Amino acid sequence: MFMAFAVLALLAALVLVVLGFQDQRKLWWRFQAMWYANPEANEPSDAAFAVQRVVWFIGAAGLAFGGFQLYSTADDLSLSGGEIKEAAEEVASRLPDDSDGILRDPTDHNFAAYLQDKLRDTDAGGDNGLFTVSQAEDPPPEDTVEQEGQVTVEHYTISAEDAPAVCMTVSATNIGEAYPSTYLPPSYWYALTATVADGSC
Repeated sequence: MFMAFAVLALLAALVLVVLGFQDQRKLWWRFQAMWYANPEANEPSDAAFAVQRVVWFIGAAGLAFGGFQLYSTADDLSLSGGEIKEAAEEVASRLPDDSDGILRDPTDHNFAAYLQDKLRDTDAGGDNGLFTVSQAEDPPPEDTVEQEGQVTVEHYTISAEDAPAVCMTVSATNIGEAYPSTYLPPSYWYALTATVADGSC
């Protein structure tokens, strides 16, 4: 998105530069004189045309500066395939540190939101929110009953715009029921481990 706006700003700057080099009097007669009943009486002075030329160049400079700023921002926020894999491997190495257990997302019933938060905390992520995490298979039904010690293997595609995706294979070991209730669907704590491979899942 930033890159698209940068290109538009630079193109607009180029248009203003071209207008700045044109004969301002001819431009006025071509595009503005038609709006006057007596254009000869309303023709601007040479000084006014000179000011108009300066305005075109100032506008072009402002747009060019903004375009280069947007380009720099887009470059800073972009991620290469190597950076995505590096971030995913960093998250995979840290998953066993959450030994107290991790809950599935109560809405999507998977670990995608948790993994995305962890990716944002990596050096490559920089908390910029560019990572997209999606589960390759359908999540388990909300009312699925599991046994303590049961292991579920899930696959998550991790991607970012204009960069190759990677596949994170997550092994979720059930380490106990979180909030036992006869009225609510079961929820469990999980210990997670993961591996990362190139390509989408």
